[in-house]
Amino acid sequence: MESLAVAAMQWSTVLVLLMRTAPAVALSCGECGVIQEAIQRSMAANISDLASKSIAGTQQTATIMVGQVIWRVCSSDAWREHRYRDSLDVACRAAIDAHLDTWTKHWEGKTTEEYTDPLLALRMKRTACTAVDACSFEELPSDYSPLRPDECAVCRALTSDLFGTVRFSREAPKSAKTSDSFYRLVTLMGHACREMPMRHAMRPEQREEVVTLCEDLWDEHDGAFSKLALKRDESYAMALCSEHLELCDSDAPASELYAYADPSAAARYKEEL
Repeated sequence: MESLAVAAMQWSTVLVLLMRTAPAVALSCGECGVIQEAIQRSMAANISDLASKSIAGTQQTATIMVGQVIWRVCSSDAWREHRYRDSLDVACRAAIDAHLDTWTKHWEGKTTEEYTDPLLALRMKRTACTAVDACSFEELPSDYSPLRPDECAVCRALTSDLFGTVRFSREAPKSAKTSDSFYRLVTLMGHACREMPMRHAMRPEQREEVVTLCEDLWDEHDGAFSKLALKRDESYAMALCSEHLELCDSDAPASELYAYADPSAAARYKEEL
């Protein structure tokens, strides 16, 4: 019995050593970006919760433990509500285990206004994701080519964000009729305009105009945009703003379409142009 116990202990030690020496799963740029967005949403939710608990007419100082927010992000409401696909759940937990300290340093020290602004997610993609080699600067939106309040450009940007939202989601509806999966996914898609600063560089003075134009396009053409939940192939998405809505003269290039869904692929497509 003693020898069996020793053997079991030795085997468990081997397993622990294997786990410790196993290489970390590579984090893609798209996955890293989704995690930074979830951290920003979670930070904003924590601040909102603290504000709602404060007594009216009084001033209170509260401290947000940034590291704890990041540590719990994969099980937070901000994450669960988006119903990400299983592979993203796995990537999120592995990334937090590997990069918690690094990301905490990047997220710390911001003001309340910064934490509650979706723009911070884009800033963290540029710093936190490049710091762990998940993204290169070439794969991320550049301030040198900001999104402007132009119908065609905003339509393409919205389509790219919706295309990515669908690809990141575990929801895979087959029909719009009496489909809870379809309505859950379309509800998430309806957040795309207010979250556009997370995914696109904009001039500060044009940001409100861009977001408002996006919301107008969604309100006017929500039926066509919602079809992306069912027509999941790239052909419909590429032709949506040109052929279907007649807002652009030509189809969207793959480099724009995949900018949110798969930034690495988008960069490769751009190089091929």
